[in-house]
Amino acid sequence: MELSIEELQEEELTTHGDFYSLALFRENGSEVEGLEVQRTVGGIYGDPATGAVPYCVVTAGHGTNYGGIERVIWSDASVELVFTEAAREVLSFPDRNVVLRLDMSETDRATVKAGLRRAFVQGDIPYRQPELVNFG
Repeated sequence: MELSIEELQEEELTTHGDFYSLALFRENGSEVEGLEVQRTVGGIYGDPATGAVPYCVVTAGHGTNYGGIERVIWSDASVELVFTEAAREVLSFPDRNVVLRLDMSETDRATVKAGLRRAFVQGDIPYRQPELVNFG
């Protein structure tokens, strides 16, 4: 499955814990295509127990799955997310591999790369993090 991504929105709140959100989408008339990665840890969100997953993926149709990304593969023009079969089913994707074609400026692509790194690896959280490929 491939999606053309033209816009991004970031949100970060640290007043009640650590919340970070990266929404990647494309507006097509009255419809929106894309997904959002959210990470919440500490404060009002609680500290994840060993093995708990501090991130979730939300689709444009509001399908939500905690965890479920095995690998994130970066290239200059796209990012590929490889989901578990269980996550694919919950999110109603036609296959496990979702390619987000980043039709945006170089600056925005750099923001996406840094945001994905932040969502998946920041902090000392004992969970199985997705493998990040080509994130240097």
